[in-house]
Amino acid sequence: MATIDFESADPPNAGLVAETDDGEWIIILALMNPRLDEATATLTYEVRRVTDYAGEGLQSLAAKVSAGAVPGQFGPASLFIDSATTPPYCY
Repeated sequence: MATIDFESADPPNAGLVAETDDGEWIIILALMNPRLDEATATLTYEVRRVTDYAGEGLQSLAAKVSAGAVPGQFGPASLFIDSATTPPYCY
């Protein structure tokens, strides 16, 4: 998707920061196969957990990554995308 500077060979990384019953939870993800549902204005990605993040944009989050299984549910969350070079940068 050219509008979000997405390259399938080099998918963007993102930091997911979510509130759980046990506190804040952080994971680094690779965002793949974006799908836009224009009727609902919803952008959906397939994701893969990144365990060896070496980029610069998410270093502060990568230093605090949560270990263990991904929670099945969580409350409020923020997604920080580090690879976008075309405005707007966060989605």
